[in-house]
Amino acid sequence: MTERVATPLVERTRARWPAFSALTVVCCVALPAAAQDEIKAAATSAFDQAEQLMTARKFADACLKYAESQRLDPQLGTLLHLADCLEQNGQTASAWAAFREAQEVAEKRSDPRRSLADERVTKLTPHLSKLQINVPKSAEPSSLHIERDHVVVGSALWGAPIPTDPGTHTITVSAPAHRTWTGSAIVRADGSTAVVDVPELEVEVPPSPEASATPKASAISPIQGVPRADAQGGSTMSTQSVLGWSAVGLGAVGLGVGVIFEFKRASKLSSRDEICASGDPAECPPGSQARVDELTNEARSAATVATVGFIAGGVLAAGGVALLLTAPKQGASEVALTPVVSPHFQGLVLSGHAF
Repeated sequence: MTERVATPLVERTRARWPAFSALTVVCCVALPAAAQDEIKAAATSAFDQAEQLMTARKFADACLKYAESQRLDPQLGTLLHLADCLEQNGQTASAWAAFREAQEVAEKRSDPRRSLADERVTKLTPHLSKLQINVPKSAEPSSLHIERDHVVVGSALWGAPIPTDPGTHTITVSAPAHRTWTGSAIVRADGSTAVVDVPELEVEVPPSPEASATPKASAISPIQGVPRADAQGGSTMSTQSVLGWSAVGLGAVGLGVGVIFEFKRASKLSSRDEICASGDPAECPPGSQARVDELTNEARSAATVATVGFIAGGVLAAGGVALLLTAPKQGASEVALTPVVSPHFQGLVLSGHAF
């Protein structure tokens, strides 16, 4: 087995050093030789592509290739190249962490490249920018949930300056029965510490039973307009008409559900595309694949519900209209199909009355 080696990085030679690890032994036992060869070939190809991108100074793309090569076939040389790439891409904290990992690997193997990793860690440490997240003293660590760029920040790190890559970072704080708070922090590439003070979360007040029972003026009930009995107690509609209006109302509900979940599907796909539009693990930022897969699955589920809602709603609405059109007429009737979009309901409302 050969290893992608990091010689002094200014020379960028392509030498290969032999090295073996317990992880490699396990992999060799678990996979056939042919599969091992394919994995190593893919890792070598990704490494070679990264080298070409580095020469073209396309550091962001090169780092992704190095990371994929390291994922497929972990090697100390690849890890050192990845760390160097991250530093040149301005991701100083990530580079520092990668060089620290390389220190540990080289130490275990008694590899002479330990001195190179030591040198780079020493060089980077004084220039690390940091992010400190302060929480209210009254906050209960067991109930508070904090994420930075969709990555959980454990309570042990609250209030401490943590090495962070320069750039804008999103902080999300949530707790049961409280409104979620979202803020942002700009970490500058000057070795300074950005501080985010999390405010007291607002309590989420549940609506009162009276408020829940009273429809708001902006919302239109999907079954609004169903004919009622007249003032003398007699019915102005036949049984078939009543069934028709009921089917129309239920159909409108189904169409509304379809519209809502279609909006949800589009929202999930939009959130996923902001992280990684292609969804290809080789092109997504390191550590983002789990979130990309989660958003993709949520979008598929929403699409399924939307499809069911549209089909069921359309069938019920069509059946209801057919019942209304064929019902015995006790007077003239008027039917209207109205699109409705409000904060609480989106869909179509079929309304009408007899006179």
